Amino acid sequence: MHRRNIFLLSIIFFLPGIVWGYPSNQWQHAETEHFFISTNEKTHHLLSEASLIAEQIAATFADYFDEEVIKTRIAIVLQDHHDDSQGESYRDIPLVIIDCRKTDQLWRGDAEWLKNVLAHELGHAYSLRIMQLPVLFSLGLGLNSDGNGQEGDFNIHYRHNRLPSWFAEGIAQMASYQMRSDSFDLYREMLLQDAFLNGKLLTLDQMERFEGTSRENELVYNQGFHLMLYLKKNYPDRSIRTLCRNIRSMGFQKGFEIYYGKPMNALYLEWMAGLKKKYSPKPGSTINGTALFPDNHMPLNTEIRSAGNGKFVIANWRHDYHRFDLFEMTDDRKEIQQVIKDTGMILKQDTTTGNIWFNRSIYNPDTGVANFDIFMMDPKGRIQQVTHGKRCMAFDVQSNTLVYAEYKNGETTLVLKPEKGLSVPLITFSYHTAVHHVSMITPDLLILSLTEENRKTAAILKNGKLEPIWENIGADVTDCIAATPNRLLFISTISGSPQLYWCDLTEDRFQWYQITRVPGGVRFPTIEFQNNEPVIFGSVFQNGHNRIFQLHQPFSKLSGIDVRAYPQFNGNKHPIQPPESQTDPPEKSFAFVTATPSISAFIGLEETESTIPLTTPTMSTSVSLFGRNAPGNLSLNLKGTANKSFSNTFDQVYPTGSIRLQAALWQLKLSETVSFNKIIHEYENSFSYQTDLYDEYNLTTILDYQLSNYDYVWVTYRHRILESESRYEYKYSVPYFFTDSMDWGTLHRGNIMSLDWQHIETVSSFSPGRLGQPFFSVNGGMDCLINRYPDIFFQDYEMYYAEKSPVYKFRLGTHQRDTFWQGKISLGFGMDGFTYLGGIENNKVSLYMYDLIGSQSTFSGYPGEIQTRRLLRAYGECRINPFIRIQDATKQIERMHLGIKLEAGIMEYFYYGIESHAPVSLETSYRIFFYVWPDRQSHAYIKCAFPLTDIDTLEDVPSYRLFFGISI
Repeated sequence: MHRRNIFLLSIIFFLPGIVWGYPSNQWQHAETEHFFISTNEKTHHLLSEASLIAEQIAATFADYFDEEVIKTRIAIVLQDHHDDSQGESYRDIPLVIIDCRKTDQLWRGDAEWLKNVLAHELGHAYSLRIMQLPVLFSLGLGLNSDGNGQEGDFNIHYRHNRLPSWFAEGIAQMASYQMRSDSFDLYREMLLQDAFLNGKLLTLDQMERFEGTSRENELVYNQGFHLMLYLKKNYPDRSIRTLCRNIRSMGFQKGFEIYYGKPMNALYLEWMAGLKKKYSPKPGSTINGTALFPDNHMPLNTEIRSAGNGKFVIANWRHDYHRFDLFEMTDDRKEIQQVIKDTGMILKQDTTTGNIWFNRSIYNPDTGVANFDIFMMDPKGRIQQVTHGKRCMAFDVQSNTLVYAEYKNGETTLVLKPEKGLSVPLITFSYHTAVHHVSMITPDLLILSLTEENRKTAAILKNGKLEPIWENIGADVTDCIAATPNRLLFISTISGSPQLYWCDLTEDRFQWYQITRVPGGVRFPTIEFQNNEPVIFGSVFQNGHNRIFQLHQPFSKLSGIDVRAYPQFNGNKHPIQPPESQTDPPEKSFAFVTATPSISAFIGLEETESTIPLTTPTMSTSVSLFGRNAPGNLSLNLKGTANKSFSNTFDQVYPTGSIRLQAALWQLKLSETVSFNKIIHEYENSFSYQTDLYDEYNLTTILDYQLSNYDYVWVTYRHRILESESRYEYKYSVPYFFTDSMDWGTLHRGNIMSLDWQHIETVSSFSPGRLGQPFFSVNGGMDCLINRYPDIFFQDYEMYYAEKSPVYKFRLGTHQRDTFWQGKISLGFGMDGFTYLGGIENNKVSLYMYDLIGSQSTFSGYPGEIQTRRLLRAYGECRINPFIRIQDATKQIERMHLGIKLEAGIMEYFYYGIESHAPVSLETSYRIFFYVWPDRQSHAYIKCAFPLTDIDTLEDVPSYRLFFGISI
């Protein structure tokens, strides 16, 4: 009865998660013919439109994929708290999550974002439903021998019909293409052409997985889309749904070969031959300009914008392509210094004050994630945050007068913020118009770069009235800035790739003059005035890099074109009725989705060297059921495990097992400024009928709160209970053991409460050998154990008396890892420790409170059974692979590393009392990663650890410990 009450308490605790949600408590659910759609106050205005788009997609996909797969409802969640465009489709549950903000993307053009991403993610959901059975299976074999210090494990994971990433993403993009909401635009073309001309295309094997830099990850999408379009054009009589059925029944390779009559690698070579014909001869590349920053042999270069005549720059130096920092150059341009981390792609200088203005990703308590706000740095280096929670990704400044684009609940509002006085809203744009760039001529005269539906364009905002600059132009126009009040500088795709142009508004706005002609294209122009003359900079894309060039004689009139000769871009009009003419679908109280249960089996072999040799093979089987509510805020995980040992030493061995239920509630908002990042509520019941009957269960609650981008604090409450009762006599056939029978009753271990804080800063870098990502962290915490029944005594010497007074544990640590030699070597080091206070004489308290060191974790050279009361540890670790090269595609020799780790410390441990020791452990390791499956990385490792100092009081401490394992 006691356990049942706790279980019901757990159910009561997490039920509100069905109606609470992230990043608010105001989730609403609606039901259409084929979908559950969940919205909150930030996205409810999109409900009518999204439901209509989703049903249009279902009607189209019923014929495109298969009518049968459309019949099961899919949950769609519309959320709007991230400042980037993304979507997510779950493989094993019918759930799609859409981030609704439409933003500029580095290697893609604009599209009707909501329709595009819905079609893409639903394309995943429907195509995978045809091609893959929801079957997951894992098998493991373990070996442990304390006699010779060896431990090992082997795991294999199986999923029906694993698919290469290029095909999974390509078919999803084709689904969006089928809805006329996506296309292989000129920005994708730019990336594909540059990769082909510079020998950076991915091979068919490399396209099977997401691996390498973010540019190579984008090429998986890019090449997969283009290859699927090639197959559609050259094999028009083939249908996607038949191909999917073939793949389901015969597997990917054979299904393709039977369907197209050729193996996949032959089709890939055909496609490559088409690219060679298309891009030959190789176009010339001449840039009338000079690179602003030295190359310095950096393997990754994405320089976006500069200011202060190149003294400041937004670049990805020390990162992968998609993450940017603000750097400051020395006057001699020989050294750089990182000033601000995690900036956006906007950088401005107020020439009247010398202040540098930029946007930066910073934690926003209103959304619960990091968003962009505007910051200012004065000439003395003092930094001030200007906006708070405005989600600004476009702005301009003159004489400390700021104009910025504020984003909220799907709408973008231009706001004028003078140096003194109140801010004034200028104009508000609806959801389908995104503001990408602002250029201020005067506070009453602005040049705007916009996206309307799926087309980039430019407009003039004068005295609150918006006027398009060009109409009936068959190309994108973006990054439009004012060089003078009448002269505009901008990027357009009118010649086939994004190039830099200028025009004079007073002479003829339709007469353009081309400044750049480079195959890769140009983006992100900036203007600075030196001696009252404009100096133009642009970010040129070539050979996989964006580098800023200072352009010479940019305002030449030698290359003029009349753009009136180019017809209106024949884009697809938005096919959605105006919201006021639509009715919302009927409401539903909640939407809950579940996963197909996964079945796993684990077979373990334990070998223990003791007075009486015991060999106990154990077989364990488990079944998991996973589900979550449609907004993705609440997840439930129910797992049941049963174990059976087969011993040759006991007359009778009884089964053991456990039942574990975890409920996680993500982002519970308490107020406008306070929201918990994570609440985990966990119930675990373990039972055993071996030797004695015991029933143990734990109730755990974790509250996680995010303070800033890098700081987290969480509170954990753990309630432990043990019921133990001898219902039968021990029946050992081995001598030296005796028959006994007693009633142990109920043992209440007590409550453990802990408070933790962590500050962690990470750096994104390329690491195919898993040498470790660079990071810095500081963490601390405190645990408190309250033992409710201190008079219980265990006969085992490892269990101790404990007082009823609290026992405290204090923890502190700092860790850092850095990479050197272009990612070929990483060094990690740190210090951590803990101490316990309280308890009776010798501080002997519950076994479940103390830490165990040794085995494959801390001090791996020692046995993993040393129960520690106090510990201070310092460590240093080096991992190396000299063959890693970021510039080219990843080779197998790069997917491995050698490592060496040295640990030293001071500890107090239990051995019939309190003992002290100074452990020193040395570990050498080799780890390799490889691909058995196209979409899952496998690995194998071997580690050898040595205790450099002996623990005299402990017996059977091996002279070495060997660890090995493989997972496929």
